[in-house]
Amino acid sequence: MVANAGAGARQLGRNGWLRSFGVDYAYEDLDAASGSLGATNALVPTLSWSKSVTDDPILTQHGYRIKYSLLGGLEGLLAEATYLSGQLQYKWIQGFAKSYRLIARTDLGVTLTEQVNALPQSRRFYAGGDQSLRGWGFNALGPRASGSTAVSGGRYLAVGSIELERQLAGRWSAALFTDFGNAFDRINAPAPELSAGVGVRWASPIGQIRFDLAFALSEDAHANGLPPARLHLVIGPDL
Repeated sequence: MVANAGAGARQLGRNGWLRSFGVDYAYEDLDAASGSLGATNALVPTLSWSKSVTDDPILTQHGYRIKYSLLGGLEGLLAEATYLSGQLQYKWIQGFAKSYRLIARTDLGVTLTEQVNALPQSRRFYAGGDQSLRGWGFNALGPRASGSTAVSGGRYLAVGSIELERQLAGRWSAALFTDFGNAFDRINAPAPELSAGVGVRWASPIGQIRFDLAFALSEDAHANGLPPARLHLVIGPDL
């Protein structure tokens, strides 16, 4: 069980940067076999800066979105450990040759702490899912608890994606993509996970509806010789 509550404020600054700051409270009580601490309470200050630049917020031809965020806690002040966690999220879109778009994104994170296992699971990094590494389930990738197959979350995050999209007819388009990266505990971690796939998009009035078939290339192949595959559905604007 995880429950969250928070309060904060936003301020639009110079050059289009949006600053957000606040306090987040989380109660967490998860299965200890997955590397959690059992029942925990945490009061965490948060701070972030974000900016979006786009020629069309629904179907972007030229634009980007960037976000920096910081959060942390002090042991003894409604926190299990002292830590500081930072994350950078970036997505870039560039249209070319009338019918094509190149889309790239990255998600990087690092947590400074003496012992990552002293952090609640919700404060660790994971990878996998629609907005991370397609081909795996949500938060299905990362370090695993000792003696368990459950993902316990990591100290670092490094995920990237490159996608080529081509308009077919009207509001329909198709895409080829590859995703790569993982969450991990050491800088010299094993090779990142890798996926690739194909997708179909329909440009709705509220943003693209994206159907993706992703193959987990770094996973062991099935008996038929094909790597595991997963369908993904995402609805919403580009940025």
